[in-house]
Amino acid sequence: MSEKRYKYFIAKPLPKIRKGSKYEPIIREFLESNEPSGMIPQEIVNELKLNIFGLRNLVKNRKLPIQVRSINKQIWLVRTDLEGETDES
Repeated sequence: MSEKRYKYFIAKPLPKIRKGSKYEPIIREFLESNEPSGMIPQEIVNELKLNIFGLRNLVKNRKLPIQVRSINKQIWLVRTDLEGETDES
């Protein structure tokens, strides 16, 4: 990088950007499990600092066959592509 000094910024190389997100392993594990639904335990939600909006955005942007629901302040994942599923909401 240049040693020149600027008034409004500092010349620095870009940091390495981490690809992926903390939500990807959760979604991948749920899809691979072939379970019709599952709840993310509160301990994991707190440990990873998850929020329902991040999960919903990942599912929506990738057009995955999952619904992300909040039931009694818990995060639930529900498959939408399995036969015989009943939607009670």
